Amino acid sequence: SRIEHNELSLVGQDANPFTIAFWVYFDEKTGSRPFNAGGTASHTLYHNDTGVRINGRSAENGVRVRCRISPYPPDDANPYRMNEGQGPVVPVNEWHHFAFVVDPSDSLQIYLNGELSFEDNTMDGYNNPSQEGWSDITIGSWYGGDPEEWVNLLQGKLSEMRVYGTALSNSQISRIAEGPIESTFSVE
Repeated sequence: SRIEHNELSLVGQDANPFTIAFWVYFDEKTGSRPFNAGGTASHTLYHNDTGVRINGRSAENGVRVRCRISPYPPDDANPYRMNEGQGPVVPVNEWHHFAFVVDPSDSLQIYLNGELSFEDNTMDGYNNPSQEGWSDITIGSWYGGDPEEWVNLLQGKLSEMRVYGTALSNSQISRIAEGPIESTFSVE
């Protein structure tokens, strides 16, 4: 049986702002599909069943990175999804730093390599998880199906993923993005 961890949702209607930051290296533009299912293939970066989902989808010049707040379970939820075509596009085969600053029911900011790349000050997404549900969090993969199994959806690498219980400032995000990722990883 699953153990409830509702505090991991992060996006309750009255929750505090938070930041998810990480380095990503996409090996190719197209991610995977779970269980050979139909639909659009994507790179899952951060997937929370009762909260924030961050993924990348193939775009003309690379991978478009997007964020949504999922409506699971549907009670006490106000889903949010970026419009088609929104979100920064990055080329494959190089490292990029992302920071997502989320203030539930208020705003979303996406920083790319230390610079503000997307902002929605009318974002009104939140999700208050049901006591009957759970809060699965997967990074770079997804767990589900019938029978349930792990599926790796990210075609690439993630490094230094961190979740901060506050909205980091632009200067804090810039300092993190100037970190030593290129000096600590060799890519062939």
